[in-house]
Amino acid sequence: VDYDILTRVCAPAEPISDLEGSGSYLLATNDLLRLGLLVETDTGYSFSHERVRRAVYGRLGPSQRRELHHRVAQAVESLFPKQFDLLAHHYTATDNRERAIHYISRAAERASELFAHQAALVHYDRLLDLLSQTEDRATRYDVLSSRAEILGWAGERTAQGQAIDEMIQLAEDLKGKMLNCHALDA
Repeated sequence: VDYDILTRVCAPAEPISDLEGSGSYLLATNDLLRLGLLVETDTGYSFSHERVRRAVYGRLGPSQRRELHHRVAQAVESLFPKQFDLLAHHYTATDNRERAIHYISRAAERASELFAHQAALVHYDRLLDLLSQTEDRATRYDVLSSRAEILGWAGERTAQGQAIDEMIQLAEDLKGKMLNCHALDA
């Protein structure tokens, strides 16, 4: 964990004296370092082992997890706004669907621009999982279109055909809605 992110995440929600706020953070950090649960790195801290991280995370309740992810997302957004993958991960964990969709889209676009086809497909699949509501159909169509293009570049013709089939179904649904709207306007 980057020092700056950790500082922002650990900052109290309500202003208190600097000494009081940083003191509890430093005491907790020192205790975790002394116990060997955290290890200091050049840029911040990391858990001494993945199992330690999982154990700590597992002890948090769902609302605590969402709050922690929210605070990390806000810190990353202000310090490292181009870290789309990290922002997508944390906003997805906060249940902030709109922000998650925004950053997953940005991550997919970046991966596509870098010809990182498999990474782009992972992001597009995550987007499709989130875009399951009726009002998402137009956006879902666009994501499927981008995904189909990447699948074509990757030579995955069967999956590309399935994406195109879903696009055709969505286009028919959307066209029907458009015709209904035009009829209501008349």
